[in-house]
Order: sequence, then C-alpha cells, then structure tokens
Amino acid sequence: MVEVRFREVVVDCHDPRSLARFWARFTGYGLATDYEDWATIRSADGSMIIGFQQVPEDKTVKNRVHLDFWAADEE
Repeated sequence: MVEVRFREVVVDCHDPRSLARFWARFTGYGLATDYEDWATIRSADGSMIIGFQQVPEDKTVKNRVHLDFWAADEE
C-alpha cells in the first residue's frame, strides 16, 4: 500500500509574490520560492506549505479554497 501525505494548499491568484509575502508575515512562515508566476511559503518545521499560482483569468465565482488559522496565547 502506498502512503499518502498532505503536502500543500495551492491558491490561484493574479499576484503570487504579493500574496505570499502577506501570508508569510501573517503566519510567520518563511518564503520558500518567489517567482513571478509561483510563490510558496513554508512553516518552520516544513509540515505546511502554501503555494500561490498565477492564473490569467479573473475570479468569477466564490473562492473554493479558504485557509483556517487558530491562534492560541502562550502563557
């Protein structure tokens, strides 16, 4: 049997670099790749990757992917 593991979430967008930088600041993740048409951010332990892929078409319907974050206060 083949083991399958979750690798990353990819978001279609017009400006991958800007979105990657925004989400990197928000999450504290590091910028992993930074190309005009593709950018990714990665958690410090590498367990989570969020990719941003440039697409030419405009968004015409509701986004089909959303990101849920949970924040806990450290005591």
